[in-house]
Amino acid sequence: MRLFLKALLCYTLGTLKIEKSTVTSVTRKMQVTTMAFEDAQYGDIRATLAVSQDEARTGSIRVVNLPNGRSVTVTVPAGIRDGVEIRLPGQGEASGPGGKAGDLILRVSVIATNRFEGQRWSDNALPTQAMQQPFYPPATQAPTEYVASEYPPPATYYPRATAPETVGGNYSSFAAYQQTPVAPQSYPDYGGYPPYQGYSPLQQDVPPPLRQKRSGLVTFLVVLIVLVLIAGSGSLYYFGYYQPNRLQSAANATAQFQATGTALVAQATAKSVAAAQTQAQATAQAHQALYTQATGGIPTLDDSMSSQSGNQWEEFTSTVNGTCGFSGGSYHAVMPKATFFQPCFAKVPTFSNFALQVNMAIQGDEGGIIFRADEANNKYYLFTMSTSGAYNLYVYVSNKGSQAQTLMSGHSSLVLPVGQSNEITLVAQDSTFSFYINKQYLSSVTDSTYSAGMIGVFGESAQQVTDVAFTNIKVWAL
Repeated sequence: MRLFLKALLCYTLGTLKIEKSTVTSVTRKMQVTTMAFEDAQYGDIRATLAVSQDEARTGSIRVVNLPNGRSVTVTVPAGIRDGVEIRLPGQGEASGPGGKAGDLILRVSVIATNRFEGQRWSDNALPTQAMQQPFYPPATQAPTEYVASEYPPPATYYPRATAPETVGGNYSSFAAYQQTPVAPQSYPDYGGYPPYQGYSPLQQDVPPPLRQKRSGLVTFLVVLIVLVLIAGSGSLYYFGYYQPNRLQSAANATAQFQATGTALVAQATAKSVAAAQTQAQATAQAHQALYTQATGGIPTLDDSMSSQSGNQWEEFTSTVNGTCGFSGGSYHAVMPKATFFQPCFAKVPTFSNFALQVNMAIQGDEGGIIFRADEANNKYYLFTMSTSGAYNLYVYVSNKGSQAQTLMSGHSSLVLPVGQSNEITLVAQDSTFSFYINKQYLSSVTDSTYSAGMIGVFGESAQQVTDVAFTNIKVWAL
């Protein structure tokens, strides 16, 4: 009898433990996945990435749909916390026509899920190391930095009657930072219940009342069995009916939340695209109006550049230092030495606020214009454009390219192929410089280093002998 009661009690307790573990497993497998975009900044896309607590604890891989039908695979690392941002460079919208794409910035939101009350672990036990550093995507997803110009800034130019100076440099590579995920702590499972200890009969002669004590023991065991059965029935009701219904309700709520989030994402995306298009159109119209106004009057300087004029263009010839001179109905700036350029200045007049326009045909690598120049001290602004469409604006403080500062860089499809003439236009108003290629707006930048000076042109060799021919220069004083 005692053995039978002990076996029944152990079987009932074991059943409860198995049901409890099964519910824990079901609860841990629930996942909540949704995403909602926030208001995007110009060029960047900011969004909220909703994940369940189980995804935050063990990690997952998610696919995020972006505007224009694009999608991006995002790795959610184990141990990530609520509020952490995941940045994917280059996955945002383009900042303008031909501009560089912004970043996709995902802010992680960990959504709580229902857990049954008997579990011994909680979110408070998760490791906190993941909150001490921002998360970066794995190294395999790190974007390659885009270099707008295929050539570095020109090292220097050959000063006349002086030897060239070689300028070297090193390029550093940056390894993408990868954070090692921190595994969540483990927790012990439920321990077993202590076995029931029955009463042993006394090993001695007993009087007749002993039979009454044994009957009381049997009654106690019967009552205990009844209580165990009642508790087991309650457990079966809780875990077999009540808890599954709660889980199903939570799943239904999650599905509704996901559907609502998808609709909000579509609305936010449409508004963001429309706002960006409106802003781009307004900017283009404003710059085109500036071009028309600045070049609409009678120019202060109007030179065909077919021969020497009152502007006193520099003329000299050197097989080493480069050449500035007139030939074939145009003014040529020639540089035979790779990584050097030769400026060719007009001695008069000087300008402060102005619009400059000139036609340029490149045979070789690069050419461009110089403005607000102090030739004696090698101080000026230099705008360069290559046959591949790359362009840059530098401010020079000496004849050493290593000391030049880059103010603007990019790549444009407005540049015509090799051998064809491109029209360059610059509108300089105080510290604001706006550039146009073939009457189309290119880019703008602000800098107040120099306020007035000479104008000039140049030819630059990156890898081969370069001959740049200039014609029809016009300058409007503003």
